[in-house]
Amino acid sequence: RRLQTNVDGFLKLPAEIQLELKEYIDIEMIEIGHEMATIRESMLEKLFMIGDRFVEAVERVEPPGVIGPFTLQLFVTPDMDVVVFDVALRIGGGTNVHMGIGSQYSKLYFGKPISMGRRIAMEIKDCIYMNCIEEIIT
Repeated sequence: RRLQTNVDGFLKLPAEIQLELKEYIDIEMIEIGHEMATIRESMLEKLFMIGDRFVEAVERVEPPGVIGPFTLQLFVTPDMDVVVFDVALRIGGGTNVHMGIGSQYSKLYFGKPISMGRRIAMEIKDCIYMNCIEEIIT
């Protein structure tokens, strides 16, 4: 989750106080950091499906498709629908928050904290060992 200068705190104020303060404060949305967030377990299957569909669509349109890390930036509507509004074809900025400790999900998947960089290194090493490095490079 992104942290943005004074807009984050301002939006947590009651509406009547926001209305009183708006003439005295210039609201800024400058990104200054990230914080970790988790998603409801009941949403995980839907999110994995969206990620899989993205990978399949890119592979159809532009073979060999997405190779390497990517981030689907999204929001969830009040009806629990997922709307993807941006794609970052790189390790997303929010992963810096848990670089040294790994994400909550990596601990479950690998049984220990694994950072994104370490996971990529492990996958490259596995491909070298299994003689399939050509599948992960372009």
